[in-house]
Amino acid sequence: MITGLLLVLQLGAPPVYDRVILGGHVMDPASRLDAVRNIGLSGGRIAIITTQAIDGRDTVDARGFVVAPGFIDLHAHGQTPQTYRFYSLDGVTTALELELGTSDIAAWYRERSAGQRVNYGVSIGHIKVRMAVMHDSGTWMPVSDGAYRAASPAQIGEIATRVEIGLREGAVDIGAGFPYTPAATRDELLAVFRVAALTNTPVHVHIRPGVAGLKEALSLAAETKAPLHVVHINSAGLADTPVMLEMISEARASGHDVTTEAYPYDAGMTEIQSMRASMSWSGRRQASG
Repeated sequence: MITGLLLVLQLGAPPVYDRVILGGHVMDPASRLDAVRNIGLSGGRIAIITTQAIDGRDTVDARGFVVAPGFIDLHAHGQTPQTYRFYSLDGVTTALELELGTSDIAAWYRERSAGQRVNYGVSIGHIKVRMAVMHDSGTWMPVSDGAYRAASPAQIGEIATRVEIGLREGAVDIGAGFPYTPAATRDELLAVFRVAALTNTPVHVHIRPGVAGLKEALSLAAETKAPLHVVHINSAGLADTPVMLEMISEARASGHDVTTEAYPYDAGMTEIQSMRASMSWSGRRQASG
């Protein structure tokens, strides 16, 4: 009798998980799993992925559905409770504003301190910092000195200092958009990239159009040894995108920390007052005139 009791205690009863997701088609890019499985969760974390039957206090019947890790959106300009709700309905569990960013990291996080439906994060944005330093009159994008006036050496120093402060306050990376700040000199951009290099922080860059735009960004990264991420390369590259992807592959093969991503669609948008829109409209007017 004692022996039998010890055996039961040693084997134990089958675990009961907080929640089980049953019969879903599980897809995990990290392990390359792509098959029907049962999932058990305990304490908010995955405890088991198995073909065996499992029990939970709460059960989700996932038959006919795909079960995958939450998606991370690196280019989410919408950072409001309403857009977070839409992201969650699409399976996005982390929404990051890494191109435009903000000029005040502490304030940006304070606005969301009560908690949100999804994970969130923001860059310290060169565009936004430049707008603040140059006293630009725009709200979302630069429309005056932030776009059209070159910064003095003192102002370049202030831009770099504010970028450093933003990183200390929890910025995910450094954001930049070269077409939106055409008056920013190479010296100014190098100052930003040097901060990135010193802190090993990626610069998340909307490059100027085409191969020349990518060469510029790669040159800044190579000179400073800063990590570089090229945002939505297909919208900057258009027909040159395959060539530009090869350029990035070559840079990576040479030891440079360079990454990129692409929109899964061919649409785009920008503020109608922004420098980028203004340049496009001016070009069309000249062509039609």
